Amino acid sequence: MKRNILRLYYFLLSIKEKVLTAYNKNILFKKFKPNVADTDETIEKLLKGKISMSRFGDGEFSLIN
Repeated sequence: MKRNILRLYYFLLSIKEKVLTAYNKNILFKKFKPNVADTDETIEKLLKGKISMSRFGDGEFSLIN
């Protein structure tokens, strides 16, 4: 009985991993690439609109990783 329950448990775990992997791959393909503007466009948007801007440099990316 215990052996069968463990087999079922590990079988369900393997299915869960496959479903999560497929879901993550699907989400990855739906992500949009960021729109990177040049310096002139950025300054123009900052001056014209009420917007904010942030900058990610090497330090921020290393903290994320």
